[in-house]
Amino acid sequence: MDIVLAISQLTNRVQGVIHARVFKIWQAIDTKNNNVWGMNFVLLDKEGDAIQGVMPINIYRRMKIDFVEGNICEIGRFTVEHIKNSAFRTVKHDFTLYFSGQTYVTPLAPDLHDVHVCYFDFKRLEDIGTKITDEKQPFDVIGRVSHFTTIQEKLVNGKLTKMQTIYMTNESGQTVEMTLWAHFVDELDIDGVYAKSNNQPIILACSSVMLKPYRGKYSLKAYDATRFYMDRGIKEMKEYLESVHCDDTAIQNTDAIVSNEGSPSNAHTQNIDRIKIS
Repeated sequence: MDIVLAISQLTNRVQGVIHARVFKIWQAIDTKNNNVWGMNFVLLDKEGDAIQGVMPINIYRRMKIDFVEGNICEIGRFTVEHIKNSAFRTVKHDFTLYFSGQTYVTPLAPDLHDVHVCYFDFKRLEDIGTKITDEKQPFDVIGRVSHFTTIQEKLVNGKLTKMQTIYMTNESGQTVEMTLWAHFVDELDIDGVYAKSNNQPIILACSSVMLKPYRGKYSLKAYDATRFYMDRGIKEMKEYLESVHCDDTAIQNTDAIVSNEGSPSNAHTQNIDRIKIS
């Protein structure tokens, strides 16, 4: 019987299986021809540790029924190698997991395993553009949605594409903007969230956003690995709410979220829908 290893134990010198949740999956694209050659993924275990991995697209097609975001699986017969390129790394683990034709994935009963739901390594909004300057290094942020623009349509590559800007503010008043394009506008659906918020603070956690420098200023952008979270039942969300001293009435509704009224950190004041405090 194979030894069940913790993700923190994974190196190129150990062998065994892991019991882990599939946190996220996104396409691995060849930048030379824009073809999808494989799938990247992140796995989490019950200790809260995470590791990033990759598999060829033909392997993913074989196991995609079981290898689904949110599923908890036993995974075996993989290989582990030291990170060769730190660009686009979404977790802190020093090794990468590789799936091959020998790798197997077996679903496990979710009620039998206390495995973490999300992985975050939040960075301070104050560090964006100072300590955080690498455009190829994803990072996580959390804050209150203080403003957002109306949805607009822009002509991109001959197609009308949705665009919307979100402003996030932290407990010290630091604000950063994030412009969303195309399907990310619908995925976040900040208009729908605000309509249902009943004037409760909207807290947004973003996993794996990228830095976007423009004319000496820095903003955030989403890409394939980006995920948005507003569920107040998530441990990290609860901890953030406690750290900013939100009272009980502000966190009763797990589907609601909101912010403070104030001005954005730049001059983009047109089409701003202010989120007001009741």
